[in-house]
Amino acid sequence: MSICVNTESGEHTFPCFFKNFSFPDTAKHQNITVYRACSTHKIEYSSFLPSFIESHYKAPAGLTLDDPRAYSVSTYLRVKDLKRFCALNSKFQPPWVLAKGEITVDSGLCCQTSDYIKGKNKRPNSHVDWWVYEGIPYWETFHEVNYDDEL
Repeated sequence: MSICVNTESGEHTFPCFFKNFSFPDTAKHQNITVYRACSTHKIEYSSFLPSFIESHYKAPAGLTLDDPRAYSVSTYLRVKDLKRFCALNSKFQPPWVLAKGEITVDSGLCCQTSDYIKGKNKRPNSHVDWWVYEGIPYWETFHEVNYDDEL
């Protein structure tokens, strides 16, 4: 069973496993430009999987099933924060593809992670959690860009 959401542009659905968590109060529909590292070296669905699917339908390491971050597609507002993440994550072997694109009001909800995750151990950065609707080719709003041109 999917979770239905009514928006100005019509009815959309989230995947059924979204029932495991509550959206942060700061999550909203908005249009913003973000960056994503493509682990498959291509701009395709497989490079834009929500964390829960990437982790084979389990909570990603360090997260629980009721944590909204476990179900989002990770994106960044700033390239330097994305580069730092890729340097720490072994699945992003150089040369990984840098994608730039739009989160749109018709693709789901999003918010900056630092807006709802607080604490002295959390270093603020430009990470954006994006909870995408089912059945929308959201990765198609992205295109490959050169890292040096985006600094």
